[in-house]
Amino acid sequence: MGNGFALLAATALAANFTLCRTRPGVDMSPMLTLSGLIVAAVAALFGLAGGGIALPPVDSLLLLVLLCLVLLPLGFTLIQRGPLYLPAAEVGLLMLLEVVVGTLWVWWLLNERPAPVALVGGALVLGTLLAKGLYERRIERRLRAQGAAPRGL
Repeated sequence: MGNGFALLAATALAANFTLCRTRPGVDMSPMLTLSGLIVAAVAALFGLAGGGIALPPVDSLLLLVLLCLVLLPLGFTLIQRGPLYLPAAEVGLLMLLEVVVGTLWVWWLLNERPAPVALVGGALVLGTLLAKGLYERRIERRLRAQGAAPRGL
């Protein structure tokens, strides 16, 4: 079930990036608010159906409010704007940096040692982004040396 939802989320994000790229004049940010409200309403319904909502301690609740009202909307707004300036596939690759950085933060801040396969996956993501950047830089230099203006790669 979890793999199915992960596939659905990845497909929805890919469709979202592609749609944003095809409609550069349309601001999709208001839809982020609507989708957040829908998710909150569904979560509240599940919480109420399960015997009530259990609130975390106050310090954790404040961090949760900061996460939900500031960090996530800001992050998703920036992700929403990215495909206007970059190809959707590149935005998807850059999103994988979240997994790499998140793993490193957990290692650093919480002293939780990541599995070796997580480190290999992170190295693969970073290596792919580095190789892509170096390849595009090489093409751009070659085009400039030939006197042609580089197109948006």
